[in-house]
Amino acid sequence: MEERADQLASVAERRLAERGDTERKNLREILRRQRERVAQELAKHEGGQSQLALGLDPAEARQLDADVRHWHRRLDQFDRDLAEEPDRIREFYKVRARRVEPVGVVYLWPESN
Repeated sequence: MEERADQLASVAERRLAERGDTERKNLREILRRQRERVAQELAKHEGGQSQLALGLDPAEARQLDADVRHWHRRLDQFDRDLAEEPDRIREFYKVRARRVEPVGVVYLWPESN
């Protein structure tokens, strides 16, 4: 029973490691694409911000300024997330404990048979 449990555990660990690598790659790609979109939006508004602000009322101009500040902070956060989060996701799929618990099955037969 121990040998069979070790075989099944090895298969499960391998599959979990593969799943962790897949999730890690997917997260890295998602973060990279989001970072590109934020950088593009920031470049679009930062480059022509003075011309764009001429047609905005004061509330809209304040909102645009707040958005630009947020995009700068978010770009910094993307750098941290790209460095830390994919590895954290992969670590989540690592097996930390193994145990075998035998299970018994009882069959009940009626006396008439």
